[in-house]
Formats: sequence, structure tokens, C-alpha cells
Amino acid sequence: MKTILYMAISLNGKITGKDDDTSWVTPEYVERMDTLMTECGVMLMGSKTYQSFGDDLPNDKAYQIVVTNNQELLSKQQDNVTFTNKPLKEILNDIEAKGYKSVLIAGGSELNTSLIQEDLIDEIRLIVKPMILGSGKALFNDFEKYKNFKVVSTEQLPNGSVELTVSK
Repeated sequence: MKTILYMAISLNGKITGKDDDTSWVTPEYVERMDTLMTECGVMLMGSKTYQSFGDDLPNDKAYQIVVTNNQELLSKQQDNVTFTNKPLKEILNDIEAKGYKSVLIAGGSELNTSLIQEDLIDEIRLIVKPMILGSGKALFNDFEKYKNFKVVSTEQLPNGSVELTVSK
């Protein structure tokens, strides 16, 4: 099964602005993410990302899995959404056992970092917006290892952003 991390980032590697602001993310990015989510059929995210989606989740475009240690969320019952605190490898094995061929990861810094540390990301697709965000969350938190990826493609988008795809 293929794991695909898909995020919008600034030139300085931020995925949010101050106070988790994502108002700079364009509707085109959301459309592209929705298309990939529908193709994958399943989306994995952290609890902060889940909460940031608000009324946009759950949806019928894909099955959503929220990784959390928040007891309130873990006890929540919601159609088309599973809340779990299982180890990431086990979650991905469960997804694959259900027949999914790929999973969209729409994590935040914490989930992204955990996945990359465990070598569980096969592909990264970034929409790089030509702007600098003075503060905010990074794509990954600090960690000791380094990971090499190969550029698969770049695509100039009509709004001036570039989509970069890399894989192991």
C-alpha cells in the first residue's frame, strides 16, 4: 500500500500561519486534495487537523481515520470516521487489510514527523505557495535522522504555486 503525504506549504516550510491560520490555502489546493482523497478512498490525519476541518468532515469522499490520544475523541462515534490511538504501523496495516491501495495523509507536524521517523511515508506531494509565513507550524518537527527522496514531478499551477512530488 502506498502512503501519500499531501500538504500546502510556504517557501519557508510552514503548513500553518500564526494561530494555526490556513486562510492562505487556496480553493484550488482543496480541490486537488479532495480529488486525491477520493482516489485513495481513505485519509489519515491527526486530531488537530481533524478539528481544523470543522464542518467539512466527515464527508463521503473517503473514509477518515483520526490518530489521537484525546479521550473525548477516542470515545466519539461518527459515521465514516474512526478515532484511534493504535501504533501507526498497525493503523496502516489495518487500512491495507481493508483493501485500500493507497492512503492520503493530511497530518499536522506531529503526525507527519511520527510517520517520517518510522519510515512510513512513500510519497510526498507539496503545493508550494510562493510566500513566507513569519510563524506557524512546520511540515515536520525536528528529528535526528535524514531521509532522501527522488523528485518525481513538478507542476506549475495557474495560481502561481508549484506542486512538487517526491518518492522514496
